[in-house]
Amino acid sequence: MSAPHIIWRPDADFRENSHAGRLMRRLGFSDAREFLAWTVADIRRFWETVLPDMGMEWQRPYGELLDLSRGLAWARWFT
Repeated sequence: MSAPHIIWRPDADFRENSHAGRLMRRLGFSDAREFLAWTVADIRRFWETVLPDMGMEWQRPYGELLDLSRGLAWARWFT
């Protein structure tokens, strides 16, 4: 299998001034691949960090961010 064709690479200005770039720096990441690996490895912590950073407001607070008790295929968000 060949490597996927990359259709877009952000330039340095975009990387520095994007919300993702700002969040990466705030969390101490300097490498996008390491940041991506963290977002997958610790998905709960990622979303617990990102939602307040984005200014998300909830009409009612959720009890649990992510319920994986029935497996990944049946994940339940914001229960």
